[in-house]
Amino acid sequence: MRIQGRPVGYLAAGDARRLAPEIEGALAGTGGATCRARIRGGWDRGGDDVGLFGVVRYLGEDSPGAVR
Repeated sequence: MRIQGRPVGYLAAGDARRLAPEIEGALAGTGGATCRARIRGGWDRGGDDVGLFGVVRYLGEDSPGAVR
């Protein structure tokens, strides 16, 4: 998974197998695949007071608003 070309995460093997048909369909249809995500954390207050960003992704049925 990438944001602006930078890797931010990978799918677990089970998720990759489960979502492969949807991902392959999206790639074939549009050349890309997307998912909902939320960026959390992150700051730079100067000096050594820096916090990293985290990305929470929502996939398939776990996605808020997903049709079940």
